[in-house]
Amino acid sequence: MHKIRLDELTSAEAAALARDTAKKYGLLLPLGCTEQHGPMLPLGCDTTIARGAAENLARALVAHPRYGAVVMPDFAYTPSPGAEDFAGTVSVGFDWMGQGIREILSAAIRTPWTFVGLVNAHGHNHGRVIEASMGGSQA
Repeated sequence: MHKIRLDELTSAEAAALARDTAKKYGLLLPLGCTEQHGPMLPLGCDTTIARGAAENLARALVAHPRYGAVVMPDFAYTPSPGAEDFAGTVSVGFDWMGQGIREILSAAIRTPWTFVGLVNAHGHNHGRVIEASMGGSQA
């Protein structure tokens, strides 16, 4: 099986996947957060879940005869309303998150990948990730 992490590929390996005529390859962007989850869980558990889900999806797509995917580095800074004052939490605004996602998607679609998928595992992002990435935001 080939590598499934974009940051582990060389540019030549990435170009070979993107040019593959037998399969359509795309990118998967894990979206999580850096916030407190109580005294027993790590600050990055949502990001770890998103990365694991993206890697599982990439493996399943690689096994598919027509599709394949590689996982982009994590996007781990998103809004964490209500957790801002806890040690270790890095909560950003929805507008900042949306701008970051828009810039990543814009850069990704300039490359020859067939698709880009967002894999979200942070509760405060649900229903807002797509809206933010398209230019809107909610307070």
